[in-house]
Amino acid sequence: GQFGAAAASHAGALAELLEDEDWQVPSAASNALKRIGHPAAPFCAEVLGRCDPVARTGVVEALIRIGGAEVATAVAPLLTHEDPGVRRHVAECLGALGREAAAEQVQALSGLASSDLDKEVRRKSKEALMKLGVRTYIPEVLGSGDALPPGMLAAMESGKGKGEKGEKGGRRGGKGERRDGERERG
Repeated sequence: GQFGAAAASHAGALAELLEDEDWQVPSAASNALKRIGHPAAPFCAEVLGRCDPVARTGVVEALIRIGGAEVATAVAPLLTHEDPGVRRHVAECLGALGREAAAEQVQALSGLASSDLDKEVRRKSKEALMKLGVRTYIPEVLGSGDALPPGMLAAMESGKGKGEKGEKGGRRGGKGERRDGERERG
């Protein structure tokens, strides 16, 4: 970070300020934590694991601003946190950190995406995997996070369905084209 090693000793106290009720205090703390850099990541992750639900978004924003693999490593243990709200926020954070930073957490995110008991945790994990370039979950994220009706996933993967020229429900007889496929003279 820009503040250097001397400021790192204050990262824990600054991270505590992310929970403040006055929106200006967490905002200023987030800016300072970003300038401290990676040494602040474990303190922010610790706050995320215990803070009120209202403060979680601000803590995640601070973690994202710090960025890097150090943040991904610091929040990774929270993927198994008992509170689904914490797991959702960690998945969101990992997705925002990017492929390079969160590469080591892809397997854990995949586990959450497929088997977490909380529907929103599954959805956020799938969204994070999409952001990280893991294409496995792209079609499944559509909608509310519920499973797609039988056959729909296969149709989406094959690229067929509504909107394909000549397919049932697709576009027929566009401008300048008759139903029999001949072009109209105009």
